[in-house]
Formats: sequence, C-alpha cells, structure tokens
Amino acid sequence: MLKRLCNATIIVAIATATFAADFPVSIGAKFESKDTLAPAVDQSEDARQCVENLCWKPAAFSVEIEAAAEDRGDWLVRFPSPIE
Repeated sequence: MLKRLCNATIIVAIATATFAADFPVSIGAKFESKDTLAPAVDQSEDARQCVENLCWKPAAFSVEIEAAAEDRGDWLVRFPSPIE
C-alpha cells in the first residue's frame, strides 16, 4: 500500500498570500527543482534501516503550476514522486 501511495504524483496546494507575494508564480509556470532529502541519523539500528528503506536518492525534477480547485488555495503544484 505504501509503495502504491508513493508512486502517485504528489499534489500540494499552496494557500498563503504571503508565499504568493514572496515568490511570483503564475498558472502554467514550469521550473526545475532539486530534492534535498537529508534525514537525521537515529541511534537505533532498526530505525536507521527503516529510514534507509524509505529514502530515495535526491535528484532534480520538474515542477508545474496549475490552477487550484475552488477554495483549495492559489495554485496546484505538481511534481513526480521520487519513489519508483
């Protein structure tokens, strides 16, 4: 189940006017980004193995801005899941 959820495209609705003012973005915009995954190291070996199995290799990816559904924020931000 978790793998199936991770394979889905991650959808994030951005809803703050402050963010919109700080980063001018418009519907239809596309840009490149880079993952910065850096989990903390746990003292427990079991916890470290669990996190290691859930992590992915940070990489560049494309981000697309779409119109959000009514009452769901300013934009819909789409980017691919890092899990294959």
